[in-house]
Amino acid sequence: MKNILLIIITSLLFTACEKNNTSPPQFRIQNRTPFTIESATVKLGTSTNTYPTINAGEVSEFKVFSDYDYPDITLRINGKDLQFTIQPFEGGSTGNGKTIKETCVITYNAGSDRFSVHFSH
Repeated sequence: MKNILLIIITSLLFTACEKNNTSPPQFRIQNRTPFTIESATVKLGTSTNTYPTINAGEVSEFKVFSDYDYPDITLRINGKDLQFTIQPFEGGSTGNGKTIKETCVITYNAGSDRFSVHFSH
Protein backbone atom coordinates (compact mmCIF):
# COMPACT_ATOMS: atom_id res chain seq x y z
CA MET A 1 0.00 0.00 0.00
CA LYS A 2 2.84 2.37 0.85
CA ASN A 3 4.51 1.57 -2.47
CA ILE A 4 1.37 2.41 -4.43
CA LEU A 5 1.01 5.71 -2.57
CA LEU A 6 4.69 6.50 -3.20
CA ILE A 7 4.26 5.78 -6.94
CA ILE A 8 1.19 8.04 -7.15
CA ILE A 9 2.93 10.92 -5.35
CA THR A 10 6.06 10.55 -7.50
CA SER A 11 3.94 10.53 -10.68
CA LEU A 12 2.13 13.68 -9.59
CA LEU A 13 5.41 15.44 -8.87
CA PHE A 14 6.87 14.58 -12.28
CA THR A 15 3.67 15.66 -14.03
CA ALA A 16 3.71 19.00 -12.20
CA CYS A 17 7.36 19.57 -13.13
CA GLU A 18 6.68 19.02 -16.85
CA LYS A 19 4.59 22.18 -17.14
CA ASN A 20 5.73 24.21 -20.13
CA ASN A 21 6.63 27.70 -18.90
CA THR A 22 7.86 29.11 -22.18
CA SER A 23 6.98 32.53 -23.51
CA PRO A 24 7.00 33.38 -27.20
CA PRO A 25 10.29 34.74 -28.54
CA GLN A 26 10.51 38.43 -29.42
CA PHE A 27 12.81 40.04 -31.98
CA ARG A 28 13.68 43.54 -33.12
CA ILE A 29 16.15 44.82 -35.72
CA GLN A 30 18.93 47.32 -35.12
CA ASN A 31 20.31 48.98 -38.25
CA ARG A 32 24.01 49.76 -37.72
CA THR A 33 24.61 50.40 -41.40
CA PRO A 34 24.80 53.68 -43.34
CA PHE A 35 21.83 52.44 -45.42
CA THR A 36 18.07 52.51 -44.95
CA ILE A 37 16.48 49.09 -44.57
CA GLU A 38 13.42 49.54 -46.77
CA SER A 39 11.72 46.48 -45.29
CA ALA A 40 12.68 43.44 -43.28
CA THR A 41 10.98 40.07 -42.97
CA VAL A 42 11.84 37.57 -40.25
CA LYS A 43 10.50 34.02 -40.43
CA LEU A 44 10.80 31.88 -37.33
CA GLY A 45 9.24 28.43 -37.69
CA THR A 46 5.71 28.94 -38.98
CA SER A 47 5.42 32.59 -37.93
CA THR A 48 6.53 35.55 -40.03
CA ASN A 49 6.74 39.24 -39.16
CA THR A 50 7.44 42.16 -41.47
CA TYR A 51 9.14 45.29 -40.18
CA PRO A 52 8.66 48.69 -41.84
CA THR A 53 11.47 51.03 -42.87
CA ILE A 54 14.40 51.15 -40.43
CA ASN A 55 16.66 54.11 -41.05
CA ALA A 56 20.43 54.03 -40.44
CA GLY A 57 21.11 54.00 -36.70
CA GLU A 58 17.51 53.14 -35.72
CA VAL A 59 16.02 50.16 -33.89
CA SER A 60 12.62 48.65 -34.70
CA GLU A 61 9.94 47.67 -32.22
CA PHE A 62 9.90 44.13 -30.80
CA LYS A 63 7.64 41.68 -32.61
CA VAL A 64 6.35 38.43 -31.11
CA PHE A 65 6.80 35.05 -32.83
CA SER A 66 4.88 31.88 -32.08
CA ASP A 67 7.68 29.38 -32.74
CA TYR A 68 11.30 28.64 -31.92
CA ASP A 69 13.48 27.78 -34.88
CA TYR A 70 16.38 29.10 -36.91
CA PRO A 71 15.44 32.58 -38.13
CA ASP A 72 15.35 33.39 -41.83
CA ILE A 73 15.88 37.12 -42.34
CA THR A 74 15.28 39.01 -45.57
CA LEU A 75 16.32 42.66 -45.79
CA ARG A 76 15.54 45.02 -48.66
CA ILE A 77 18.35 47.57 -48.99
CA ASN A 78 18.79 49.80 -52.05
CA GLY A 79 16.13 47.79 -53.88
CA LYS A 80 17.96 44.47 -53.40
CA ASP A 81 16.88 41.58 -51.18
CA LEU A 82 19.55 40.17 -48.89
CA GLN A 83 18.77 36.86 -47.19
CA PHE A 84 20.33 35.44 -44.03
CA THR A 85 19.66 32.10 -42.32
CA ILE A 86 21.09 32.00 -38.83
CA GLN A 87 22.38 28.64 -37.52
CA PRO A 88 22.78 27.60 -34.79
CA PHE A 89 20.58 29.93 -32.79
CA GLU A 90 20.17 29.87 -29.02
CA GLY A 91 17.54 32.57 -28.52
CA GLY A 92 14.06 32.33 -27.12
CA SER A 93 12.85 31.21 -23.73
CA THR A 94 15.02 30.73 -20.69
CA GLY A 95 12.78 27.85 -19.60
CA ASN A 96 11.48 29.71 -16.56
CA GLY A 97 8.66 31.56 -18.34
CA LYS A 98 10.83 34.61 -18.97
CA THR A 99 11.47 35.48 -22.61
CA ILE A 100 14.81 36.64 -23.88
CA LYS A 101 14.18 39.56 -26.18
CA GLU A 102 16.64 39.30 -29.03
CA THR A 103 17.99 42.19 -31.07
CA CYS A 104 19.07 41.31 -34.59
CA VAL A 105 21.98 43.68 -35.28
CA ILE A 106 22.72 44.43 -38.94
CA THR A 107 26.20 45.81 -39.72
CA TYR A 108 28.07 46.72 -42.89
CA ASN A 109 31.79 46.51 -43.67
CA ALA A 110 32.63 49.02 -46.41
CA GLY A 111 36.07 47.50 -47.02
CA SER A 112 34.65 44.13 -47.99
CA ASP A 113 31.24 45.48 -49.10
CA ARG A 114 29.53 42.89 -46.89
CA PHE A 115 26.57 42.92 -44.54
CA SER A 116 26.55 40.79 -41.42
CA VAL A 117 24.00 39.81 -38.81
CA HIS A 118 24.44 38.92 -35.16
CA PHE A 119 22.14 38.77 -32.15
CA SER A 120 22.37 40.41 -28.75
CA HIS A 121 20.09 40.37 -25.71
